[in-house]
Amino acid sequence: MRNIVLIVSVTILTANNIIAQWLDKQTLQSTVLLEKITPEGYMTHGTGFLMYNYEDQTEIIVVTCAHLLSNKNQISVRVNPDSAILNHLTLTGDRGTLINNVILTKNSIRIIVDLTAQNTFIHPKLDIAAFYFNFPNIVKHTDTGIIEIKTINLKLIPYISGIQKRESLSLGDEVYFIGFPLGYGVTNYVEPIVRSGSVAWLPKEYDFFLLDALSYGGSSGSPIFQKVIVGSKPGSLNWSEPKLMGMIVGHQSMKLENILNQPDPKELKFEVTDVDLNIGLARCVYTDDIVFTVKELLKQK
Repeated sequence: MRNIVLIVSVTILTANNIIAQWLDKQTLQSTVLLEKITPEGYMTHGTGFLMYNYEDQTEIIVVTCAHLLSNKNQISVRVNPDSAILNHLTLTGDRGTLINNVILTKNSIRIIVDLTAQNTFIHPKLDIAAFYFNFPNIVKHTDTGIIEIKTINLKLIPYISGIQKRESLSLGDEVYFIGFPLGYGVTNYVEPIVRSGSVAWLPKEYDFFLLDALSYGGSSGSPIFQKVIVGSKPGSLNWSEPKLMGMIVGHQSMKLENILNQPDPKELKFEVTDVDLNIGLARCVYTDDIVFTVKELLKQK
């Protein structure tokens, strides 16, 4: 009887090989929390993301949904502080206003943004808004011991630069999006939630597309990126910069009529209401219209 010898070749993957990593940390760090300012305090309101202002390198731009800024004179942008601010917090315990519009709270900072006409642009037809944003930095002068706030070197800020235009999108493209659904992702730090989905509908007649993904309150303004397989580090042969594909502006729903709610045990009375059911399709706008909004903002200066 003839013996058969099976030779198995095993390849061991090391740190230098390609890894299946579809989330890039820069996209995570360029996402910011937007808070509504109320008499009771600050309330989680939605999501925004940072884009670089190539015309003026002293400023960056926040992109979000227009409905988050509606009827508001100011909004709070909450971000994680750098190490100098954390050191200042440890030494002084100061959690109040540091300077002008900068507030240190827990282990994050709030920057109050004035939503003036010159500082903000709203897309006339789509739910897109952009406004200017200055990120402060605390600098300690070692010779004098004086701590003061200056504008940070914007080259150190993670921001979104690469985009994917409308014609580059295809049905079934796998994506991830970053935000604060239902207020999750907000602790002592700003730690946004990362979720995934796929492109479900690309209608030719409309200026929006749909993701096969659930979108909730707080997801508005979430940036969407395509999933990519990257190398072990940026600059390697197989590394690919993630591209912005669009932004979530809401979700599609279906109205269910005459739903019986559980009664109050004290009253033992049923109430009949209508319910909007989230059907798991997120409504999104294209990067083409996001870029248009940013360019119109730049024209106002």
